[in-house]
Amino acid sequence: MKSYEFKVYWLDWTFKKTLNWDKLKSNISFNSSINWTQWQCNIELNFWVNDILWFNSSDIIKIYSYDDWFPSWKLIYTWQIQIIWKNYLSDTQNITLTVFWLWVLLNNLIFQSWWSQTFSKNQDPAQTVRDIINYFNTIYTWNWLNYTATSIINYWSNINIDFDFVNCLDSIKNIQESTESFFWYIDSVWTVYYRANTDSNNILHKPTAQKDTQSIQINESIEDLVNFWYIDYKTWNTNYSDSTSITTFWRKDWYENKTDIWDLTSATTYITDFVNKNKDISTQTKIILNNNFTYWWLFIEDIKPGDRITILNFDWIINKQITRISYSPTQLIINLEDYLSLNKVLF
Repeated sequence: MKSYEFKVYWLDWTFKKTLNWDKLKSNISFNSSINWTQWQCNIELNFWVNDILWFNSSDIIKIYSYDDWFPSWKLIYTWQIQIIWKNYLSDTQNITLTVFWLWVLLNNLIFQSWWSQTFSKNQDPAQTVRDIINYFNTIYTWNWLNYTATSIINYWSNINIDFDFVNCLDSIKNIQESTESFFWYIDSVWTVYYRANTDSNNILHKPTAQKDTQSIQINESIEDLVNFWYIDYKTWNTNYSDSTSITTFWRKDWYENKTDIWDLTSATTYITDFVNKNKDISTQTKIILNNNFTYWWLFIEDIKPGDRITILNFDWIINKQITRISYSPTQLIINLEDYLSLNKVLF
């Protein structure tokens, strides 16, 4: 049986108070996505309107999960309060908190280098991601964001990219979009990931059909297929195609104007990654796991975008990267690989 606990902190991480689960009027739920982070959530609380003094916009809320497997605690989410709603009705009162994950702070800061907001970086994009996080931590000095030697991995090729008053969040997004074979993510304990899309042999999660799964939905589509790509970059233009895909599916063109990329090498890297990822039929897979899932010492709270998953005792072979999850106390909805294009449309 899972239970949850909220802890509230001032902006400088000074502990404020513990919120018991019985104060929550609605179930906790949130989404997380590859090339993004954990998303906004509304928390409806059973408080009187005058208890609003207990909360402040910009307070930090941490959510912990407890059950028989991890009786101490497991941190699953960290939010900052953005909006406080006071709701008074004739027979009831409550407070609703609109909270954003800490990625919102990345959106607050313009990335700069050597005190300039307009500059170029011609280096391994992994180092540029590190530079962004290091800069962020010089402004928000509580080191909310961190990375390790294994969470940010070198791309092993330089990317020459412009920054012109671009905030830190968009800077990371632009880097990832220039290196489609890599993804980025920020997890519940504020570790930043920038890594190659996971290897098919590195499967972390292995739920079993029927026992752990409530449903599996698989859709095949050529809607997002691209096999001939034109690009205008800052100094010229180029194109790239895949002849096998064109022969199989007929030609499907795409054009992009990406003037933050400087040179032919960087542009070629960008379009090659994109075409290789989009030249074949896309298979969109959605899996719903029940909250009893465990595999060795991993639980649904340990499943995050960027991990790889397979389904045991299932006729269709699934071995894919997780791109999006929707967490609730009763289930976990998992979208795999090709939902990435949908995420881009939404963002």
